[in-house]
Amino acid sequence: MRATGLLIQLSIILFACTGSAFAATMAPPSQVIDLLQQQPGEPIAGKQPGWSSKCVRENRKSSDECYVEELLYASNAQPIASVAVRTASDKANPTLLIRVPVGLFLPAGVSVQIDGCKPEPVILQTCEAQGCFGEMQLNPTLISALTAGKELSVVFQNMAKQEVKLPFPLDNFANVYKSIQ
Repeated sequence: MRATGLLIQLSIILFACTGSAFAATMAPPSQVIDLLQQQPGEPIAGKQPGWSSKCVRENRKSSDECYVEELLYASNAQPIASVAVRTASDKANPTLLIRVPVGLFLPAGVSVQIDGCKPEPVILQTCEAQGCFGEMQLNPTLISALTAGKELSVVFQNMAKQEVKLPFPLDNFANVYKSIQ
């Protein structure tokens, strides 16, 4: 019981520090380990609600910063990874942001693939308790591929150097992305 209280307090602190509900609802470590130990090509079980959009601004005088995001969930409905496309106020330079579980083989890096095409490397910036975070600038060719594509995959290796492929369906990406343009 005391350990549960400590875990709740830690989750609240993580939520306050990151400003993200994701940190407070992260999948239990055992499920993340199961995910990282999956066999290549094995599907990820879990709820996929689709892409959603949100716009925020620092204050009343600043411009909106908008993003579309999809979360990948474990079988118990806890989020384990996310992909977002963020646009600044000028809408000219969209950025792909990813969050993957900790426990990956860092030297192999992380890449994204759209419909099995050429993998594009994503630069990892940091890893912490909530996951590993990376980003890449999106050019018009990649934006077109996302809007016309069927699936975005985030690809990395687990600690056993086995490939892990996290699928993010692109079914409603085009419509949701258009809503923030």
